[in-house]
Amino acid sequence: MLLCGRPEISLKICRVALWTSASESLIAHLHTDLIRSTILVADQGSVSHENNKTLDFIPCLSKYSVSKIPEGIVTGDLHSRFSIALHGMAQNLPRTNAAVMATFEDLDRTVDEIFRSKFKTYLPIGPLHLLFPKINNSTADPHGCIAWLDKQDAESVVYIAFGTVATPPSSELIALAEGLDETNVRFLWSLNNEKARSVLPPGFMDRAEQTGRGLFVSWAPQLEVLRHVAAGLFVGHGGCKKVRLAACRWFAGPFLVIIL
Repeated sequence: MLLCGRPEISLKICRVALWTSASESLIAHLHTDLIRSTILVADQGSVSHENNKTLDFIPCLSKYSVSKIPEGIVTGDLHSRFSIALHGMAQNLPRTNAAVMATFEDLDRTVDEIFRSKFKTYLPIGPLHLLFPKINNSTADPHGCIAWLDKQDAESVVYIAFGTVATPPSSELIALAEGLDETNVRFLWSLNNEKARSVLPPGFMDRAEQTGRGLFVSWAPQLEVLRHVAAGLFVGHGGCKKVRLAACRWFAGPFLVIIL
């Protein structure tokens, strides 16, 4: 996407941009100048911003606060090479011949309208993982998640994954662990965060693994886990990728969203 923002127009190359992340994050980048002019306040040579102010002046971002939009727009070092590159991308993307988005048409009609107004051709093609072949080898499952699931009853396992960026507050992690402990439900928890692991109740991880009731891993083959017959409940933060997985029916069971 960054490369598509700086083509040599004289070459007369057909330029097509591909965006695989959340649509809202791209919309925030496309409105960088508007957000900065509305939010940023010059203060004796420095720049300050209101973290709790909502972006109610941009359709589909009205419920987002400044603290929730991507770094490099109004937070972080706005003069870093990365921030400058992102800004340049946002300024040049509308000049591309087409923009391919890994989302569904009509999933959010406001999003569709914004992209159609910004790009010459807007092509929502759906989640890209639907195009990937099924991977079935041990190197794709280094922690033995599928082998462990094979030993469980149908729809008996809670799969918990909050991704690599978002982490629930300590109080919510503790409450979740206590709930799993009290109900004796079987679970597979993908938790690649040592700080998060350290706040779990003492002995909780050891008890779960010693009894075979739970499995903690730093990474899990998510698509294969969700398609497994043993998966009965999916617990996550409702991120873009996980919502797409649910919408594509990769997982037919209930999806419990914990808002972060």
